[in-house]
Amino acid sequence: MSVENSILPPQIISSPEALYAIQGDIYKLEVGHGGVQKRYHTQGIASMTVKDDIMYVNTNNLSENMLQALHADDGTLLWSFRGDGRLMGPPTFKGDIVYISTAEGTVSALRAKDGFLLWQYKVSPFLFASPTEANGVVYVSSAVNYPEKPYVYALEAQTGSLLWRCEIPASTPFALVVQNGLIYISSYKECFALHASNGFLAWKYKTNGQICSSPVVVNGIVYISLIEAKQEISPFDFRRIRQWQEDSVCTLKANDGSLLWQHRLGNDKVVENVALPLTIQEIVFVGANDGYLYAFRADDGTLLWRYKTHGKRLSTPTTKDGMVYIGADDGGVYALQARTGSLLWQTSISIAVTVSSSIEIQLKKKYS
Repeated sequence: MSVENSILPPQIISSPEALYAIQGDIYKLEVGHGGVQKRYHTQGIASMTVKDDIMYVNTNNLSENMLQALHADDGTLLWSFRGDGRLMGPPTFKGDIVYISTAEGTVSALRAKDGFLLWQYKVSPFLFASPTEANGVVYVSSAVNYPEKPYVYALEAQTGSLLWRCEIPASTPFALVVQNGLIYISSYKECFALHASNGFLAWKYKTNGQICSSPVVVNGIVYISLIEAKQEISPFDFRRIRQWQEDSVCTLKANDGSLLWQHRLGNDKVVENVALPLTIQEIVFVGANDGYLYAFRADDGTLLWRYKTHGKRLSTPTTKDGMVYIGADDGGVYALQARTGSLLWQTSISIAVTVSSSIEIQLKKKYS
């Protein structure tokens, strides 16, 4: 058994007031040149949402799981709320209510100004993503192992009362997306849409690879990221099998799930764990683990440009004022012109956060 440690790239969060990077601590960056304006220390792994110059931060560590509201100017603690388990994803904000979920299956609604608990609802058995609020309804989906059945739950946003529960084709670790009366969901091998009013299935698309992102829905198009395992047998030695992965961005019609286009990332490279896509100004941006940020034309998937960072693993990109920002596992944040991919600035943050994975190495008997 061997253990591999992988550095995580900084998460990038933009707000109307500022640009933030999370890598261990939270860094407030100067948008024009990337300089660090402020650094807020966190005790654990953090994710956050920013609204009205207040940072709502979910933090998990070995001893506690806390949602904290901090003033962005100086980091002053306004209030805190202890979760009943590991907090999943960033808080969801709608109006004056903050919604959070835990891996233990609890959805909570808090008053944003003081953290007062408005309601809680227990979903069985697990939640792996933040709640999604749309049109006065909070949607969450359970993640289960076979033979348990996964469901989507629709809760009344003000009271937490159950409106409906509907079985779905497969579990998902990703956040749900709700637009134009449909709930869009990515599972391991399928992307599907439910009617938001009752959970009935609208359409389902089976992919030719493993889905590795929530759906992104823009202008009637659904964007998802895929990893497809490939292998070939050597024509000279049938006992030798070469394995690799091909990774791509796939687009579907939002109203019926029909395929529009799918394009592979990289240029004869091994690309792993492609990140969540982002679309803006008719351009699709996606970062992959070959260290490149790719920009495609949204209507037909034509590659517009790609930019090579000094890292390999990249975060989900974000945009602000015609710029696209990406974090890389070299500890850096990169600011690029969205239209051209030209670098405006690059700043070093940290390589403080790593994940560990165990790899079991088996020795097999060699053919004689």
